[in-house]
Amino acid sequence: MYTAQEVDARIAQMKAEGASKAKIIDTASDMCIGWPYVFGAAGEMCTVSNRKKYAGYNPGYADNIRKACPALSGKQSACDGCQWVDTRIFDCRGFTRWLLAQVEIPLFGGGATTQWETASNWASKGSIETIPRGLVCCVFKRKEGRMSHTGMHVEGDSIIHCSTTVKTDTLPGRPSWTHWGVPAGLYTTEELRAAGLDVTDAQNTPTLRKGAEGELVKKLQARLNELTGAELNVDGKFGAKTESAVIHFQDLHGLTADGVVGPKTWAALGALPDTPAAGQDIAPSIPPAATDDQPPTICIPYSDFQALRAAVLSAYHVIKKYEGVE
Repeated sequence: MYTAQEVDARIAQMKAEGASKAKIIDTASDMCIGWPYVFGAAGEMCTVSNRKKYAGYNPGYADNIRKACPALSGKQSACDGCQWVDTRIFDCRGFTRWLLAQVEIPLFGGGATTQWETASNWASKGSIETIPRGLVCCVFKRKEGRMSHTGMHVEGDSIIHCSTTVKTDTLPGRPSWTHWGVPAGLYTTEELRAAGLDVTDAQNTPTLRKGAEGELVKKLQARLNELTGAELNVDGKFGAKTESAVIHFQDLHGLTADGVVGPKTWAALGALPDTPAAGQDIAPSIPPAATDDQPPTICIPYSDFQALRAAVLSAYHVIKKYEGVE
C-alpha cells in the first residue's frame, strides 16, 4: 500500500512532466487503493485525532469509525504497525472531491446527491448506458430517488471508489452504477467533442467561489485587476477580497451579485477558453465603409473594449447613485 507522501510525490512529478489532468487522476486513484473509509472525511491524514473528530461530527457512524481503527477499538495501543499509517481517509464523495482537487477542479456539494445536482460541476452527464467509455469521469448509484454512492471511472472501464476502503469495481456487468458525469475543466472542450459529447466552452469552465484555489483563480484575479482595478494579490486563493471584487464586477455588469463565478460571469470577464486572454487582441479586420444609413464601424483591441465597457458601466452607476436612483 502506498503512503500519502508517495502519492503526493507522484502527483507532483506528473504535473512537472506535463501529464494530463485525467491521467493524474487515473494514476492517483489507483495508488490510493486500500486506504480507509471514514464517513465525512475528504482526504485528511489517517490519525486517531482525525477519526475522533469525524466520530464526533457523525454520531450515527461513531461506532463504525472506532471499530475500524485498531487504536480506537483497543486492539493496539497506538498507530505503530497499523496498515493505514501515513494514508488518508475518505468517504465516497470525499474521495472523488479529493482526486479532482489534486488537479485544481472544484466539486461542490456536501454529498453524492448534491454533487450530482449541482449543474455547474459538470461539462456533461447522463445515464450509465451512455457513459463515454474512454474518459475519466465520476459515476453514481441512484437508489430510492437519491445518489447513494459515487466513485471515479478510470482507464480500462474500472471504477475506483471508497466503501470500507478504497477499492476497484468494473463497469461491465455492474448495473448498480446508474449515472456518470464529466467534471467541468477535466478535459478541453475539443477533447469532449471528439468523444461525442455536445459541450460548449461555458459548460466546460469550472465554477469558482470562495475557498477555491489554483491557476484558474489566478486567471480570475488577474482579469478582475485588469478590468476593475481591484488590486488583488494574484495568489490563486479565492478569499474574501476576491469575492468582494467579483460581487462588485457582477453588480457593474447587471449580473446576480453572489460572488460565484459561473458561465455568465466568465463570459462578462471575457475569460472563457474561446475568448482572447487578458492583453490579447482580436485579429484585425477591415470594417465596411460607412454609408448614410450605416454609421462607421470602429475596430479597437478586445482588451481596450473590455476596459472601456467597465469604465462606462462604472460611471453609469456613479451617476445613478448621485441622482438618488440607486
